[in-house]
Amino acid sequence: MIERSKRKLAEFASQNLSLLVEKGDRILFASHGRRLEPLLQAIVALGQAFQGATVIDKMLGGAAAKLLVYARVRKVLTPVASKPAVDILQEAGIPLEAVRVIDRVRRNDGGFCRMEALSLCISDPVVFYTEITRRLDSSAH
Repeated sequence: MIERSKRKLAEFASQNLSLLVEKGDRILFASHGRRLEPLLQAIVALGQAFQGATVIDKMLGGAAAKLLVYARVRKVLTPVASKPAVDILQEAGIPLEAVRVIDRVRRNDGGFCRMEALSLCISDPVVFYTEITRRLDSSAH
């Protein structure tokens, strides 16, 4: 991992953030939120401005990786990435710098994350984004 990336991750951790989106030296979005919510909020809030951004994510699973492909980011940094996330970004040609790679994202009860499993079943990022927002919208009502 490049020294500059290590510094960025240390600063990110010191701010207790879960997601940071930046372009150049400009912060476009920052959040302390949980799970996929901050990333989905950033996609909606930033629209096309998300394209070409660098993203720092606290925990990068397959679902987040698929959404970052959808958003057309330039680069991703994370302390922890799942193997599916690594594969998704690699296939899309998006550089990833991760401190640690784990097999799969697990829920607090030890089971596998359903959203990561969904990211493995839907290959098209546009279809995945549509499906995940539909599911989250229907669970909110």
